Amino acid sequence: MTLVANVRNTLAQCVVGGMSKEGCSISLADVKDKHVIVDLDKLGSPLTQAETRCDYLYVADGAGASTVAVIELKSGALRPDSVGKQLQAGATAAEKLVAASRNVHFYPIAATGSVTKAGRKRVRMPIVQFHGTKAVMRRIKCGAKLLSALR
Repeated sequence: MTLVANVRNTLAQCVVGGMSKEGCSISLADVKDKHVIVDLDKLGSPLTQAETRCDYLYVADGAGASTVAVIELKSGALRPDSVGKQLQAGATAAEKLVAASRNVHFYPIAATGSVTKAGRKRVRMPIVQFHGTKAVMRRIKCGAKLLSALR
């Protein structure tokens, strides 16, 4: 079974067609790989309503490797420490769905409104771990294409 099919079957109640929350969205234009988007705020998600969590989990099957991204949308001010914790919680939940032996490209992503130059430097600081691999949080603007963060 592919990773997308496994996640879709496991979290069917939380699968959504797009990513949009509180005035911020991410475009799925040009996404060609088979993928699934899980809304981690919905009932049935691997994280409870009382736990820290990010907004979305994106999983795609690609040629040779899968893609896993944890995504937080913020239309207002971005607090890197808070967002880093949310993305880490999403990564920890994703680890339970994705075998450590699977070849995966992992991306922690924050989509935000405009940020000052000093704010951009701070936003890059949070590091998120996925199966022992460290990844620096990537920032894209609200409304940007998801593919711009997956390069």
